[in-house]
Amino acid sequence: MFDVTHASRKISRVLRASVPFSFHKDTAASPDSQGAKLMRAAPRKPAPHLIRGLPVFLLPVLVLLALAAALLWLPPADPARAQGDGGPKITAGPAITSSPASGDTYRADETITVSLTFSEAVTVTKKPRLRLKIGDNKRWAKYASADGATLSFAYTVKSDDQDADGIAVGKNQLKLNKGTIQDADGNAAKLKHPKLSDQAAHKVDGAPDEPPSITRGPILNNPQSGETYGVGEEIVVSLTFSESVAVSGHPRLGLIIGENRRWAKYEQTATDGATLVFAYEVKADDQDDDGISIGKNALRLNGGSIEDGDGKAADLKHPAVADRPTHKVDGSAGEEQQADSKGVCDRTERVQHAILDAMLRPERNCARVTQEDLSSITYLELIWDLPSLRAGDLQGLTNLETLNLSYNKLTALPEDVFDGLTNLEVLALQENRLEALQQDVFDGLTNLEALNLSDNKLTALPEGVFDGLESLESLALSETELKALPEDVFDDLTNLQKLYLFGNRRLSALPEDVFDDLPNLRVLYLVGNKRLSALPEGMFDGLTNLQNLRLDGNKFTVLPKDVFDGLTNLEQLVLQSNKLTTLPEGMFDGLASLRRLDLQGNELNALPEGMFDGLTNLRKLYLYGNPGSPFILNAQLELSGSDGVVVTVAEGAPFPINVTLSAQGGTLSDTTVTIAAGETTSAKITATPNGQEEVTVSVQSAAFPASYRYIDHHIGPGAISLRELVGTLENNFNGVQVGLGTPLVLP
Repeated sequence: MFDVTHASRKISRVLRASVPFSFHKDTAASPDSQGAKLMRAAPRKPAPHLIRGLPVFLLPVLVLLALAAALLWLPPADPARAQGDGGPKITAGPAITSSPASGDTYRADETITVSLTFSEAVTVTKKPRLRLKIGDNKRWAKYASADGATLSFAYTVKSDDQDADGIAVGKNQLKLNKGTIQDADGNAAKLKHPKLSDQAAHKVDGAPDEPPSITRGPILNNPQSGETYGVGEEIVVSLTFSESVAVSGHPRLGLIIGENRRWAKYEQTATDGATLVFAYEVKADDQDDDGISIGKNALRLNGGSIEDGDGKAADLKHPAVADRPTHKVDGSAGEEQQADSKGVCDRTERVQHAILDAMLRPERNCARVTQEDLSSITYLELIWDLPSLRAGDLQGLTNLETLNLSYNKLTALPEDVFDGLTNLEVLALQENRLEALQQDVFDGLTNLEALNLSDNKLTALPEGVFDGLESLESLALSETELKALPEDVFDDLTNLQKLYLFGNRRLSALPEDVFDDLPNLRVLYLVGNKRLSALPEGMFDGLTNLQNLRLDGNKFTVLPKDVFDGLTNLEQLVLQSNKLTTLPEGMFDGLASLRRLDLQGNELNALPEGMFDGLTNLRKLYLYGNPGSPFILNAQLELSGSDGVVVTVAEGAPFPINVTLSAQGGTLSDTTVTIAAGETTSAKITATPNGQEEVTVSVQSAAFPASYRYIDHHIGPGAISLRELVGTLENNFNGVQVGLGTPLVLP
């Protein structure tokens, strides 16, 4: 490589050798001669036209030529540096770097990984994300890791994801999401990238593999004689599945014989491996003149299992069977025995009295109660210290709509105690001592709308305990001893609107998908669960109709940033009295319907920037009781163009903030501006100089519309008290203070 320094020195020596010079001082070494004297007397000057044979005026030209020759040896300049560093650029990708676990299709819970490679190593902060196109839906792959210049983004497939053509990525779908991507010098990366067309080797089918399902049945065998089963005769019912299944334990199938439910027990599997046979032996008191019927989805595992060869649990759903006139039942027990089986006199004494009091025509003699009397009862109250219930106590109450069993000492419920109550709408069981529930205890209550199990000693819920309660709208499971909830415990409650889970002191965690199948839920209370310290990120996914969410009185210290994503109809969010020390930026993004936000009584010292952005409907805000309260919203002045200013609040305005401005050295187009609720910036105010070189604009005070209450404090110049501005209106905003920024000089 050419040495520039060496070349420069060499040129310098050449030039020095070419230019004659003379001494201007005496030297002892010089002979005292006439020539020396002449030199001392007058320094010798070079010839005016030649330097070693060259004209003097060519000297600058020689220097320039020599420098040019040296520069020709320099290495070529880096074009990127010559043009200025514009930041890292995407040079490769997007590319799908993961592979489906099987074949070319991702299934539910599999992770799709997509990479982007930059022109140099980059650093990443917070959570940039890349939008994927999966079928007709947009899905966000979140930043997962970095390997030098290559960033990886990951998305976990959900059950409703479908893409038969293959995953695609649109052009320029990388978003910072309030994060950063920079090189080592802090230069922001360029985010432009090409699109990725449908990738046929990367299809998506989030729907799980189909489990075995019932394809035929229930089918009843024929009576041995005529059209009526007699006492001791077996009623045999078969169900055929879509493939061979293995059975363990004691599954059973519910039959409706007259007004009673009778259980046909699993007997055997037919030779085809897919048909299961159930049998029930007719008892002496069985009677059905209309014919046997079978309710929809009456197959129960009863602690057993029905699975395919891979261990996948079978789908137990099947259609109903209406009354079969050719399949009657006559236990031949005689009228007297049948009357006794339905008689009120044989029931628990407290139940007898309650039934007699509740009849349309009150009766004091239990022996005279008829089936018509029983069917006239729509409301039955059995409260205060009832120690137990027996099977059959509620038999015949076919039109009962409300059953109140609260404030008793019930420790268990007989398995068939609610059989036949097909019109029951409200069942209250709070304030008892129930320790466990039978798996099928609520079977057949297809019209039940409200169920209260609060204030019991329940430690666990059996699998499928709420199956079939498709009409249920309100469920209370508060003040229990529950340690956990089964992941699919609410799966059948598609019409549930209100769910109360508070005061469960032993509940320490919740499954991420536990609320996934509650599309109509409007009210959810997760309050005062003292061991509940964390929530999964997708906890509330799919609750698009949720309006009221209470999470107060738990032990949350942090919450996932995206935990409230998708709650577009949420109006009230209460996070009071937790242990929150920080709030992620963007946590409340998208909650445009929110009217009340309660964060009081936590451990917050600061609020994230942009916290209130977009909360245009906020009407109540509670922040007191935090170390940082009152939280300061700094109203700052910023230049807008060459002749104006705007007022900004970095956190966004939780309520409309009216700001008064003044100017020295000029006039303003308006002296009052408003930062609207949910916004960060006011309209522009123009400043006009009064013949001076500059105008100084100052913030004088901040106030809010009279419909808002602002507690505390004296702020700004002149110590204006906002209490004086709003009088005695309701205290809706608490723990926030507006700080007024410094003046701004406009040239």
